[in-house]
Parts: sequence; structure tokens; C-alpha cells
Amino acid sequence: MQSASGAECFTGNDTNQIDKNWTMFGQSDWTLIGKNDGGDDPFKVAPINGTNTGRSFIKDIFDKYDKVVVTLKAGNGFGAFLLDGTSEGFDWFSKKDLSHASIYGLGEKTVDTSPVPLPMNILLLSSAIAGFGMWARKQRRT
Repeated sequence: MQSASGAECFTGNDTNQIDKNWTMFGQSDWTLIGKNDGGDDPFKVAPINGTNTGRSFIKDIFDKYDKVVVTLKAGNGFGAFLLDGTSEGFDWFSKKDLSHASIYGLGEKTVDTSPVPLPMNILLLSSAIAGFGMWARKQRRT
């Protein structure tokens, strides 16, 4: 199971407060990936709303983001937990029943989709094979 490499507590509601300017763990520009009571649920097994303990798993978030924070909203505040990326699951406990859980990402990774150039040796090999084919064809005609 996952260990948080950092934890912070805040008052209020994370989804109303965390935006590009919000600072958590010394960094801003966090992006809401999804939450367990929304349409885009980023959890494989979500924290269950109304409970105060559980084991949850996140989808392949670390393939897309350098840093990931899970927030657990309960009562008049929320806890933010910076995950270290060593596993896909985490255990949690709260003294109050859970309102919702959210996942935020930082440092979205981009995938280079530019075409890979054909290596020159493959072009040379293709030319040589075509040349031998034309030479063999010419030899059969004569």
C-alpha cells in the first residue's frame, strides 16, 4: 500500500478552493483529475462516501502526472496527501465520515507523437534489394 510523502490539512472544500493559484506542498498549478462523486472517477476502488476508513486504488495516474495528491473531504475541512508513486493503492482513516475524495495532478507528462524518421540504412537496403530485383529481371530477359 501507498505511503504519503507529505500531508497537509485545510479548512473548507477542496474542489471550491484548489485552482491553478492554490499552493500545496510548496507548488501551485494543480489540476483536478477527478473525484469519486463526479462523472470522471479516477479511482479503481473509490473511497466510499459516508465512511471513515477504507482502502482505495487509483488508475494509472502516475503515467500521466509527475506528482499526485489525493484529498479527503470530511466535516469542515480536507486533508491533502502527496503520494510518492510507488504503488497504486492507499489506506485511509478519518475521524469524521467522508464527504468525497479527489485526485489532483501536477506536471502533466506529454507523449511525443511526431513520426520517427526512417533510418538511412533501411533506405539503402531497400534500394539495393530493388536494384538486385531489376538486375535479375534484366538477366531473365536476355
